[in-house]
Amino acid sequence: MYIRLNLWLIIFLFVNNFYGCDFFDLKKVSSNEIIKASEWTKLDQSPSYYECEKFSILEEQKKCFKEKLVSLIYSELSGYNLKSKDEVNSEFIIQIKINETGNYSLDSIIDPNNVVKTIPELKKNIVKVISNLPAAMPAVKTNVGLFVNVKFSLPIKITSKKPK
Repeated sequence: MYIRLNLWLIIFLFVNNFYGCDFFDLKKVSSNEIIKASEWTKLDQSPSYYECEKFSILEEQKKCFKEKLVSLIYSELSGYNLKSKDEVNSEFIIQIKINETGNYSLDSIIDPNNVVKTIPELKKNIVKVISNLPAAMPAVKTNVGLFVNVKFSLPIKITSKKPK
């Protein structure tokens, strides 16, 4: 019995010594491969709202989400009575972040024409509107199956006339 057990133990150790290392073969992954795997692909799912999930094609879901989001932001921003000393006819870009839980935040404002500085309450109102948006279903990176943060840009055109 002991001889048989020892023989199996020797065979196991012998086989494990030659083949066991392959079970623990760790592959080094370059940072370029990690970045490439992290890039957005057509199969990844962008943020969405529940009413947009009725569309089976991802592009239609994405279009539905964009239209709903633009509609929500426009309806809220147009409700403010903003005033400016000067006539304004310009555009700026807001960069919005949606985190992995679907909550919105203002990431930055790209304002080459200083429109936001011209209208004192504008930035405060933009932050308020974005932070009060209803939570979205977060974006999903499908190759790893995780919810991810996304950032996107939205142009905003402001037009006003000088008061008479």
